[in-house]
Amino acid sequence: MKLERPVAVALTSIVAAAAAAITAYTDGYTEPSGVRQFESDRDRGSAWVASCLSNDAQLLAETRLRPEVFEALVGWLREDGVRRGNALVEEKLFTFTYICGNGASWRNTQYRCGRSLDTMSKHFYKILNALI
Repeated sequence: MKLERPVAVALTSIVAAAAAAITAYTDGYTEPSGVRQFESDRDRGSAWVASCLSNDAQLLAETRLRPEVFEALVGWLREDGVRRGNALVEEKLFTFTYICGNGASWRNTQYRCGRSLDTMSKHFYKILNALI
């Protein structure tokens, strides 16, 4: 499948940001000891993602992607075989682009998305592997 230029450019930017995020994470960065472990709350995360998807300006601010590019990536990921599971493909891509686009920490993303660190890690690497 040939991707349109804006999608291809966005994909390249996302993969580069993901590589930088992984490098920064694996270079010995640890969370400050005072960071609190947040409980999972899927409803909070789903509501946040839904509000971002319904507001173009908020989607751009949170993911650094225009809505049409975000939707094109979702379609491409579905065609590429990313399965829904317990979370929508949109939520998985949103988590990935939020981390890469904002340089957000795993703990911040955990709080915003209402998922466990393990689940977010699975979502992140599932999208990263699909894009590579």
